[in-house]
Amino acid sequence: MDAAAYSRGAGAGREPGAVPGLGGLLVDKTVSSALTEDLVRAVDERGWTDLVLCGIDTDSCVYDTAVAAYHGGPTPWIVTDACASTGGAEVHETALLLARRNIGAHQLLTVDQVADVLADRVPAPEGACA
Repeated sequence: MDAAAYSRGAGAGREPGAVPGLGGLLVDKTVSSALTEDLVRAVDERGWTDLVLCGIDTDSCVYDTAVAAYHGGPTPWIVTDACASTGGAEVHETALLLARRNIGAHQLLTVDQVADVLADRVPAPEGACA
């Protein structure tokens, strides 16, 4: 992502809603946690039980969303090697340390682990090959 795209947000200029071709959701937020009323409603409507989190900043947006979900939402999963912090590697690692302590080390995954860990939790899309 280039600096201009980062400064205006990855979703800048897009309407909140479905992300074409990804089966995901773009949520507009004005606070650090992405667990907004819109996301909670979308999670409920879709029957989602898990949130797989990645992004910038590990120490604010990712961490705050994971903690909010842990306290009363879908199960949060932080993809550690798909997150970063504008504060640098030490701040990123500190946020992961707090996440391990506060939501559980088993909720932190690498990109390589996501499919294996969540395979039994997420139904395959219609028409998907087994």
